[in-house]
Amino acid sequence: MIELCASLLAANHAYIARDMLLAERCGITTFHFDVCDGHFAKYLLFGSQVVSDVRLLTQAYFDVHLAVYHMESILETFLPTGADCINLQYESAGEALPLMIDSIHNAGCDVCITFVPDTPYEVVEPFIEQVEAVNILAVNPGIGGQKFNDKILHKVEQCASYMYTHKRSIRLSVDGGVNQETLSSVQSAGATMAIIGSAIFCGSIEDNIDQLRAIIA
Repeated sequence: MIELCASLLAANHAYIARDMLLAERCGITTFHFDVCDGHFAKYLLFGSQVVSDVRLLTQAYFDVHLAVYHMESILETFLPTGADCINLQYESAGEALPLMIDSIHNAGCDVCITFVPDTPYEVVEPFIEQVEAVNILAVNPGIGGQKFNDKILHKVEQCASYMYTHKRSIRLSVDGGVNQETLSSVQSAGATMAIIGSAIFCGSIEDNIDQLRAIIA
């Protein structure tokens, strides 16, 4: 069954810990933090202190997405936060990508490569052997509530096929616009995780999670 990951971008930012712990009580065990610099993504979101502070409240798996330019300059600030996985944005990583992968692994964290809808799957494939996860964005990063781009489902299928053929049991997630209407197609395409924001945190968290779990049961 596909795993549900709660994206804290859509939580009430005045009560992030409250919303996170409520989602955890409803069975969510993985949380996604979008780190945005106001340039690569539109808004400024989630510095390293937020991750460090909420780390003290839970043992859940923390997935930190660096949707920023010049990520190598801020990567070091996130490694000691208690993050379990660092998501590197492929489009802004450039030639520093291999070195950042090594730095994250040396710090004892998992690595995920994230890429936007316009980036072809083929350019990311060479890195699949080096990471623990691949995250396919169905929207452009940093703005909650965007409509799901179903054209990315083919890329999910391509990545899932590669993983099956090469016996790579890494996490394959889809992020952006995943909700009660699109979750089934994400699961059918081969994703092992759905990163969900608004469809969890807008309205009743308990009811939303119950509805999502019923879809994938």
